[in-house]
Amino acid sequence: MEKTHENHWREKTEMANTLQEERTPKYVKVIAYIQKMIDEGKWSMHHKLPSEDTLADQFSMSRGTVRQAVSELVRSETLYRIHGRGTFVGPERIDLKMSSPGTTSFLQGFSDKGIEFSANQISIAVVPASALPDKSFKFPESENLLIRICRLRKSGGTGLMYSENYIPFHRFPEFAERDFSAAGLHNAIESEYGVIVSRTVRNLSAAAAGRQLAGYLEIKPDSPTLFAEQISFDQYGKCVDYALIWMRSDKMHITMEFDRSGTIEMSSSPV
Repeated sequence: MEKTHENHWREKTEMANTLQEERTPKYVKVIAYIQKMIDEGKWSMHHKLPSEDTLADQFSMSRGTVRQAVSELVRSETLYRIHGRGTFVGPERIDLKMSSPGTTSFLQGFSDKGIEFSANQISIAVVPASALPDKSFKFPESENLLIRICRLRKSGGTGLMYSENYIPFHRFPEFAERDFSAAGLHNAIESEYGVIVSRTVRNLSAAAAGRQLAGYLEIKPDSPTLFAEQISFDQYGKCVDYALIWMRSDKMHITMEFDRSGTIEMSSSPV
Protein backbone atom coordinates (compact mmCIF):
# COMPACT_ATOMS: atom_id res chain seq x y z
CA MET A 1 0.00 0.00 0.00
CA GLU A 2 2.83 2.38 0.94
CA LYS A 3 4.56 1.57 -2.33
CA THR A 4 1.41 2.37 -4.32
CA HIS A 5 1.04 5.67 -2.44
CA GLU A 6 4.69 6.52 -3.18
CA ASN A 7 4.29 5.69 -6.86
CA HIS A 8 1.14 7.81 -7.02
CA TRP A 9 2.93 10.91 -5.70
CA ARG A 10 5.96 10.26 -7.92
CA GLU A 11 3.70 10.10 -10.98
CA LYS A 12 1.94 13.34 -9.94
CA THR A 13 5.27 15.11 -9.43
CA GLU A 14 6.58 13.93 -12.80
CA MET A 15 3.36 15.04 -14.49
CA ALA A 16 3.55 18.49 -12.83
CA ASN A 17 7.16 18.88 -13.94
CA THR A 18 6.23 17.87 -17.48
CA LEU A 19 3.36 20.36 -17.59
CA GLN A 20 5.62 23.09 -16.22
CA GLU A 21 8.21 22.26 -18.86
CA GLU A 22 5.59 22.42 -21.60
CA ARG A 23 4.25 25.79 -20.38
CA THR A 24 7.69 27.41 -20.15
CA PRO A 25 8.23 29.67 -23.18
CA LYS A 26 10.93 28.30 -25.45
CA TYR A 27 13.10 31.41 -25.30
CA VAL A 28 13.17 31.17 -21.47
CA LYS A 29 14.83 27.74 -21.81
CA VAL A 30 17.58 29.33 -23.90
CA ILE A 31 18.02 32.10 -21.30
CA ALA A 32 18.29 29.49 -18.54
CA TYR A 33 20.90 27.56 -20.50
CA ILE A 34 23.06 30.62 -21.20
CA GLN A 35 22.76 31.81 -17.59
CA LYS A 36 23.76 28.34 -16.36
CA MET A 37 26.86 28.29 -18.58
CA ILE A 38 27.88 31.68 -17.14
CA ASP A 39 27.09 30.80 -13.50
CA GLU A 40 29.08 27.56 -13.72
CA GLY A 41 32.07 29.40 -15.17
CA LYS A 42 31.99 27.54 -18.48
CA TRP A 43 31.47 30.85 -20.29
CA SER A 44 33.63 33.49 -18.65
CA MET A 45 33.62 37.27 -19.05
CA HIS A 46 33.95 38.35 -22.72
CA HIS A 47 33.47 34.74 -23.93
CA LYS A 48 32.00 34.69 -27.44
CA LEU A 49 28.69 32.84 -27.64
CA PRO A 50 27.88 30.32 -30.37
CA SER A 51 26.03 31.87 -33.30
CA GLU A 52 22.24 32.15 -33.19
CA ASP A 53 22.03 29.50 -35.93
CA THR A 54 24.14 27.10 -33.84
CA LEU A 55 21.97 27.64 -30.74
CA ALA A 56 18.82 27.27 -32.82
CA ASP A 57 20.04 23.88 -34.10
CA GLN A 58 21.07 22.84 -30.57
CA PHE A 59 17.61 23.55 -29.14
CA SER A 60 15.63 22.65 -32.28
CA MET A 61 14.11 26.11 -32.21
CA SER A 62 13.72 28.91 -34.71
CA ARG A 63 16.44 31.51 -34.98
CA GLY A 64 13.85 34.15 -33.98
CA THR A 65 13.25 32.40 -30.65
CA VAL A 66 16.99 32.28 -29.93
CA ARG A 67 17.34 35.93 -30.91
CA GLN A 68 14.57 36.84 -28.44
CA ALA A 69 16.45 35.08 -25.62
CA VAL A 70 19.76 36.72 -26.53
CA SER A 71 18.12 40.14 -26.83
CA GLU A 72 16.64 39.79 -23.34
CA LEU A 73 20.09 39.02 -21.93
CA VAL A 74 21.63 41.93 -23.84
CA ARG A 75 18.92 44.21 -22.39
CA SER A 76 19.79 43.05 -18.87
CA GLU A 77 23.51 43.56 -19.73
CA THR A 78 24.33 39.91 -19.04
CA LEU A 79 25.55 39.84 -22.66
CA TYR A 80 26.71 42.48 -25.11
CA ARG A 81 26.90 42.62 -28.90
CA ILE A 82 29.67 43.93 -31.15
CA HIS A 83 28.44 44.59 -34.66
CA GLY A 84 30.06 42.24 -37.15
CA ARG A 85 31.81 40.20 -34.45
CA GLY A 86 29.13 38.49 -32.38
CA THR A 87 27.65 38.30 -28.88
CA PHE A 88 29.77 38.09 -25.74
CA VAL A 89 29.39 37.53 -21.99
CA GLY A 90 29.29 40.89 -20.25
CA PRO A 91 31.51 41.97 -17.36
CA GLU A 92 30.31 41.33 -13.84
CA ARG A 93 28.83 44.11 -11.77
CA ILE A 94 31.18 45.16 -8.99
CA ASP A 95 29.73 44.90 -5.52
CA LEU A 96 31.74 46.63 -2.82
CA LYS A 97 31.30 46.90 0.93
CA MET A 98 32.61 49.97 2.71
CA SER A 99 31.82 50.87 6.27
CA SER A 100 32.44 53.59 8.83
CA PRO A 101 34.51 53.91 10.99
CA GLY A 102 37.37 53.79 8.49
CA THR A 103 38.21 55.54 5.26
CA THR A 104 37.99 52.60 2.86
CA SER A 105 38.30 53.76 -0.74
CA PHE A 106 36.31 52.40 -3.66
CA LEU A 107 39.48 50.69 -4.91
CA GLN A 108 40.23 49.16 -1.51
CA GLY A 109 36.71 47.78 -1.62
CA PHE A 110 37.50 46.18 -5.00
CA SER A 111 40.67 44.61 -3.60
CA ASP A 112 38.93 43.32 -0.47
CA LYS A 113 36.41 41.47 -2.66
CA GLY A 114 39.14 40.04 -4.90
CA ILE A 115 38.05 42.07 -7.92
CA GLU A 116 40.95 42.56 -10.32
CA PHE A 117 41.44 45.93 -11.95
CA SER A 118 44.17 47.76 -13.80
CA ALA A 119 45.08 51.42 -13.40
CA ASN A 120 46.58 53.83 -15.91
CA GLN A 121 47.80 57.30 -15.01
CA ILE A 122 46.66 59.48 -17.88
CA SER A 123 48.42 62.64 -16.72
CA ILE A 124 49.98 64.42 -13.75
CA ALA A 125 50.62 68.17 -13.57
CA VAL A 126 51.12 71.08 -11.19
CA VAL A 127 48.18 73.47 -11.64
CA PRO A 128 46.98 76.66 -9.94
CA ALA A 129 44.33 76.20 -7.24
CA SER A 130 41.95 78.12 -9.51
CA ALA A 131 41.97 75.06 -11.84
CA LEU A 132 39.66 73.17 -9.46
CA PRO A 133 36.52 72.31 -11.48
CA ASP A 134 34.27 72.88 -8.46
CA LYS A 135 34.63 76.54 -7.49
CA SER A 136 32.57 76.00 -4.33
CA PHE A 137 35.45 74.06 -2.76
CA LYS A 138 38.63 75.92 -1.90
CA PHE A 139 41.94 74.93 -0.36
CA PRO A 140 43.44 77.48 2.08
CA GLU A 141 44.93 80.53 0.33
CA SER A 142 48.45 79.29 1.15
CA GLU A 143 47.76 76.26 -1.08
CA ASN A 144 47.99 78.17 -4.35
CA LEU A 145 49.50 75.25 -6.30
CA LEU A 146 48.02 71.76 -6.58
CA ILE A 147 49.12 68.48 -8.12
CA ARG A 148 46.41 67.10 -10.40
CA ILE A 149 46.53 63.33 -10.97
CA CYS A 150 44.22 61.85 -13.63
CA ARG A 151 43.77 58.08 -13.68
CA LEU A 152 41.60 55.48 -15.37
CA ARG A 153 40.73 52.11 -13.82
CA LYS A 154 39.53 49.12 -15.80
CA SER A 155 38.06 45.80 -14.74
CA GLY A 156 37.93 42.91 -17.18
CA GLY A 157 39.31 45.21 -19.87
CA THR A 158 36.34 47.59 -19.52
CA GLY A 159 36.66 51.22 -18.42
CA LEU A 160 35.10 51.42 -14.96
CA MET A 161 36.30 54.52 -13.12
CA TYR A 162 37.97 57.81 -14.05
CA SER A 163 39.34 60.03 -11.29
CA GLU A 164 41.03 63.40 -10.80
CA ASN A 165 42.88 63.91 -7.51
CA TYR A 166 44.05 67.35 -6.35
CA ILE A 167 46.64 67.42 -3.58
CA PRO A 168 48.60 70.40 -2.13
CA PHE A 169 51.91 70.80 -3.97
CA HIS A 170 53.79 72.40 -1.10
CA ARG A 171 52.96 69.49 1.24
CA PHE A 172 53.79 66.70 -1.22
CA PRO A 173 56.24 68.20 -3.78
CA GLU A 174 57.91 64.88 -4.59
CA PHE A 175 54.63 63.52 -5.93
CA ALA A 176 54.62 65.97 -8.84
CA GLU A 177 56.59 63.57 -11.04
CA ARG A 178 55.35 60.27 -9.61
CA ASP A 179 53.48 57.60 -11.50
CA PHE A 180 50.50 56.50 -9.40
CA SER A 181 49.27 53.86 -11.85
CA ALA A 182 50.10 51.05 -9.45
CA ALA A 183 50.65 52.97 -6.19
CA GLY A 184 47.88 54.04 -3.83
CA LEU A 185 47.88 57.80 -3.29
CA HIS A 186 46.74 57.74 0.32
CA ASN A 187 49.17 54.94 1.18
CA ALA A 188 52.01 57.05 -0.25
CA ILE A 189 50.87 60.14 1.70
CA GLU A 190 50.91 58.17 4.94
CA SER A 191 54.07 56.12 4.42
CA GLU A 192 56.27 58.85 2.91
CA TYR A 193 55.12 61.96 4.74
CA GLY A 194 53.83 60.56 8.03
CA VAL A 195 50.41 62.10 7.42
CA ILE A 196 47.41 60.12 8.63
CA VAL A 197 44.37 60.21 6.34
CA SER A 198 41.86 60.08 9.16
CA ARG A 199 38.55 61.20 7.66
CA THR A 200 36.89 61.13 4.26
CA VAL A 201 33.67 62.78 3.11
CA ARG A 202 31.92 61.54 -0.03
CA ASN A 203 29.12 63.29 -1.87
CA LEU A 204 27.36 61.10 -4.45
CA SER A 205 25.26 62.26 -7.38
CA ALA A 206 24.40 61.44 -10.98
CA ALA A 207 26.28 63.16 -13.81
CA ALA A 208 26.09 62.94 -17.59
CA ALA A 209 29.32 61.87 -19.30
CA GLY A 210 31.00 64.41 -21.54
CA ARG A 211 32.64 63.28 -24.77
CA GLN A 212 36.12 62.75 -23.28
CA LEU A 213 34.84 60.95 -20.17
CA ALA A 214 32.57 58.78 -22.33
CA GLY A 215 35.64 57.75 -24.33
CA TYR A 216 37.50 56.74 -21.20
CA LEU A 217 34.57 54.73 -19.79
CA GLU A 218 33.57 53.29 -23.19
CA ILE A 219 30.03 54.61 -23.05
CA LYS A 220 27.98 56.98 -25.19
CA PRO A 221 28.25 60.74 -24.56
CA ASP A 222 25.59 62.00 -22.11
CA SER A 223 25.22 58.52 -20.58
CA PRO A 224 24.56 58.68 -16.81
CA THR A 225 27.51 58.07 -14.51
CA LEU A 226 27.83 57.77 -10.76
CA PHE A 227 29.77 60.84 -9.63
CA ALA A 228 31.56 61.11 -6.28
CA GLU A 229 33.17 64.19 -4.78
CA GLN A 230 35.61 62.87 -2.19
CA ILE A 231 37.39 65.09 0.34
CA SER A 232 40.01 63.52 2.61
CA PHE A 233 41.44 65.13 5.73
CA ASP A 234 44.52 64.50 7.87
CA GLN A 235 44.61 64.05 11.64
CA TYR A 236 44.56 67.84 12.10
CA GLY A 237 41.50 68.39 9.93
CA LYS A 238 43.40 69.76 6.92
CA CYS A 239 42.42 68.63 3.44
CA VAL A 240 45.10 66.42 1.88
CA ASP A 241 43.17 65.20 -1.17
CA TYR A 242 40.23 66.56 -3.12
CA ALA A 243 39.05 63.96 -5.63
CA LEU A 244 36.44 63.84 -8.37
CA ILE A 245 35.46 60.32 -9.39
CA TRP A 246 33.20 59.19 -12.22
CA MET A 247 32.04 55.57 -12.37
CA ARG A 248 29.94 53.65 -14.85
CA SER A 249 26.50 53.55 -13.28
CA ASP A 250 25.66 50.35 -15.16
CA LYS A 251 28.63 48.61 -13.52
CA MET A 252 28.29 49.82 -9.94
CA HIS A 253 25.77 49.24 -7.17
CA ILE A 254 25.77 51.38 -4.02
CA THR A 255 24.11 50.34 -0.77
CA MET A 256 24.09 52.42 2.40
CA GLU A 257 23.04 50.92 5.70
CA PHE A 258 22.41 52.81 8.93
CA ASP A 259 22.10 51.35 12.41
CA ARG A 260 21.24 52.89 15.75
CA SER A 261 24.85 52.85 16.93
CA GLY A 262 25.62 55.49 14.33
CA THR A 263 27.54 53.18 12.01
CA ILE A 264 27.02 53.78 8.33
CA GLU A 265 27.74 50.97 5.91
CA MET A 266 28.02 51.57 2.21
CA SER A 267 28.45 48.98 -0.46
CA SER A 268 28.94 49.42 -4.15
CA SER A 269 29.12 46.98 -7.01
CA PRO A 270 29.74 46.32 -10.86
CA VAL A 271 26.83 45.04 -12.80
